[in-house]
Amino acid sequence: MKYSILFSLIVMLMGCGPADKDIYTLSEIKKICSPTDPIFDPRPDFNLVFTIGVDDSIYVLNINQLHKLYKRGYVNKYKKFYDFAYEALNQRIKVDFKKSTIVYDYKRRFKLMPYITILYNQEGLEGLIDRFCKYDEKRGFYFLQLKTDIHMYASTISYYFFLNRYYTLESDDQFGVSYTNIDKW
Repeated sequence: MKYSILFSLIVMLMGCGPADKDIYTLSEIKKICSPTDPIFDPRPDFNLVFTIGVDDSIYVLNINQLHKLYKRGYVNKYKKFYDFAYEALNQRIKVDFKKSTIVYDYKRRFKLMPYITILYNQEGLEGLIDRFCKYDEKRGFYFLQLKTDIHMYASTISYYFFLNRYYTLESDDQFGVSYTNIDKW
């Protein structure tokens, strides 16, 4: 009994795991992963996606890095890159980043911040938007309002935007992080 309560608390705090239903459809995955899409940008800080690693860290990658990972460790398991991306971006598999010989290729990894996860579980994405974001009506983007005391929470907030079908665009420190809903493409 004690262990099941502890396990339930850990699952609640994590707020992630293999998805019960799809976050993104296969056609949306193809759009996200397409280098011909007008929103695609080859720079490493743009076109960010999130996947869970076998170490239970959340990895932040761009599409090029995800494709390299597929080529180095998953090409024999998934016939097409889109099939691998579909599983990874819908949080259905835990990706083994050790299968890649060049681990430093990956942008960053992080563990979910418990404070943000609890807030998300209680108030949903709207709670995060109310506390940490500003909406730019002209562009149709949410911008993360970074303050020094919440800077360490930016990755966890971005992950929850991703799980709610928001495409994350990240630029340099001057512009911060912005999000647009995938349905607005």
